[in-house]
Amino acid sequence: MKLTNKLIITLTLLCMNMAVFAFDDGFVFGMKARFSGSHTLPHISDADKDNLHVQAVKGLTGFIMDGEFEFGYIFDSPTYFNKKNNNIFGGLELDGFIGVGQGFSGQKTTAEGLDTFLNIYFTPTVRFGAKLKTHLFHNRFSVVFGLGGRMIADPNPEYMAYSKPGEPLENGMEVGTIIVTPEDMKRMNPFGALLECGLEYTQPIITTMELSIGGYMSYTIYKPGGATMPASLKKAFVDTYSKEPPKVLKSYFLNSLDFGLTIGLRLKA
Repeated sequence: MKLTNKLIITLTLLCMNMAVFAFDDGFVFGMKARFSGSHTLPHISDADKDNLHVQAVKGLTGFIMDGEFEFGYIFDSPTYFNKKNNNIFGGLELDGFIGVGQGFSGQKTTAEGLDTFLNIYFTPTVRFGAKLKTHLFHNRFSVVFGLGGRMIADPNPEYMAYSKPGEPLENGMEVGTIIVTPEDMKRMNPFGALLECGLEYTQPIITTMELSIGGYMSYTIYKPGGATMPASLKKAFVDTYSKEPPKVLKSYFLNSLDFGLTIGLRLKA
């Protein structure tokens, strides 16, 4: 019991002393893992719905993971903003970032009174851009705002589709790979615009390293230029309507709302 009390006291004092070493200026870089939910927000005009012979298109939610590297500079409040200390406002940090991981697109399509669910996972997707962090309370908390882009770098994404057996999928469920032809790759747009906000808490470990824990939310605006679908669904479309699915959908957007938790390490250069 005495040993446990001594350990708790030691750890408490250590954490209190660590506050002295919180990063307050200069160059920093970090690596983090992100565990996220992704909800697809499709948008399509009534005219393009008629071209696809669908009555409704709704979004689905999936789980994705990715990693991120960031490098930036902290402009401390005493030097750059004429503050006496960093008790409240610690300064601003400007970062560039790049992230690599999974992407998700999920849709529920209603056609002829039948529902078809299609989840597509893209690996990899690449995120890039810049972030502005406002440091608060001895630089232990940060409010984060980011702008950037997202690029789909997977020419053959994996998918899972399911429906009522035989309508239109024969077995009711199907897992496979969507083959994107060179012609489709020229026509499709892989880039989307990214907006992000979040909160971070940092706990110093040593003078040049700290642990960061946070949460974030991001919104991606993405206009693919057309629709991709598995061969089985394309065949069902041709069998039903005696024509190929439309290759160009000018009003079609596959926006997404991502949200999740982050954990990583930050190092002082």
